[in-house]
Amino acid sequence: MTIARRALIRLLAGLVLAVGLSVAVAGSASAHDVLISSTPADGSTLKAAPSTVTFVFDQPVQNFDPVIALIGPDGKHYESGTARVDGSTVSGSVTSGPAGAYIASYRIVSADGHPVTGEVHFTLAAGATPVTGSGATSGSATSGSAASGSAAASRATAAVTSGAPTSSAVVTPETTKSRLSAWVWIGLIVAAVVIAIAAVIILRRPPGKNAPDRVKSADRDY
Repeated sequence: MTIARRALIRLLAGLVLAVGLSVAVAGSASAHDVLISSTPADGSTLKAAPSTVTFVFDQPVQNFDPVIALIGPDGKHYESGTARVDGSTVSGSVTSGPAGAYIASYRIVSADGHPVTGEVHFTLAAGATPVTGSGATSGSATSGSAASGSAAASRATAAVTSGAPTSSAVVTPETTKSRLSAWVWIGLIVAAVVIAIAAVIILRRPPGKNAPDRVKSADRDY
C-alpha cells in the first residue's frame, strides 16, 4: 500500500470520526424536553376559568423546582401553590380571574438536565370578575381588557426568572430551538455513508501497475 493511500485512508477515518462526534453532540443538544400539549390548549377560548394548568412533554421531567405561572389580562398572577411533576406531566393550581387574554408559562428541568421554558396563550370568555376601569363603560372596559392583555404579554416576554419559584415568578418564552432539523440529520448520515464507501473502495483497489516494477528494482538492489 503506497504512502498516498495510507494518508488518504487516515483522512477518511478522521472524517468518519468527525461525523460520528457531530451526530453524538447534535443528539445531546436535541434531547431537551419538548412540549407536546397543554390544558388549556394554546390559542383556545374557555367559557369558564380553569382550576389547573397542565403541560405535557415528550420526555419525563425532573422534579426540580418546576414553575408554572398564569398572568391575566390585568397583569396579575393567578397561579396558586407550587407546580407538581408526574412523569412527563407538570401541573399547577390556578385561581379564577377576569375575562380576557391569559399567558400560562412554565419553567422545568428536562430529562437531560437542561432548563426549558415556554408559554401558551388562551382566552377566558367569562371570568369570575369583570375587568373595569375608573369611570369606564362596558365598551371601554372591553378595550381596556385587550390593552391589559397585550401589556401582560409584553411583561411575560421580557421577564426572566431566577432562583427558587415564587408566586410572582414569570417564566420566559421557550428558547429550546436547538433541535436539529431532519435535513441536517439526513446530511450527516449521507456524508458518513459516502465516506465509508470511499474507504472500502480504496482498501479494495489493487496497487498501481508500476508496483511490481518497484519490487523488482528493490530485489536488484540486493
